Amino acid sequence: MRINVSKLRAIIAEANAANAPILPLQHRVRALRLARSELRIRLDRPGDDEKKRKSIRAEIADLEKQIETIDTEIEEHQDRATATGRLAMRCRDFARERGLLPPDLETN
Repeated sequence: MRINVSKLRAIIAEANAANAPILPLQHRVRALRLARSELRIRLDRPGDDEKKRKSIRAEIADLEKQIETIDTEIEEHQDRATATGRLAMRCRDFARERGLLPPDLETN
């Protein structure tokens, strides 16, 4: 039996790369949540008129929409990373069981 090592490498590379977009998105959503928290604190401060409070509420609503959008995107990337990771693991195991796994792919 033979396996296509180049396809195996491509599957493993795709699985390794699938996590790459997640971390920057997590950093972005963390920054947005911090900004939202700071706005909520400002909203609770006494002394601001209703016009200012309305503006702050609108900013908070905008941040919440952005957070929701990015959270959805993170979830989609995580689902993809999980699926590609499982596929890569199964392909690697298949090749290993048949003694056809190249040594450099053993630990990737």
